Amino acid sequence: MKRPLTNEELKLEKMGLERNKRELKLLKSNLEYNKDLIAKQKATQEHDDKWRQFLREQKEYEDKQVLDTITKELEMKESLVKTAEEHIKNGVEIKNVSGVN
Repeated sequence: MKRPLTNEELKLEKMGLERNKRELKLLKSNLEYNKDLIAKQKATQEHDDKWRQFLREQKEYEDKQVLDTITKELEMKESLVKTAEEHIKNGVEIKNVSGVN
């Protein structure tokens, strides 16, 4: 046998019901969001895994190009410094151009 709720009990029960419905809706949205987020992370992971070797090779190639360029520039500057030091120490060659007075 059941008794009807008092006005106060009815009021409190309805408030609890509304709160639980809101929380249930939020939990469902939260679950859906997290499932989508995990799917997105997995897709990103698969993409990264697929291209990782290519990107590594590209990076290594670009690094080598940069180092080669810097090395060539360094060698050229060293040569210019050496030449300038020799000129200061020993002077420069005199070139005679034929046909010019």
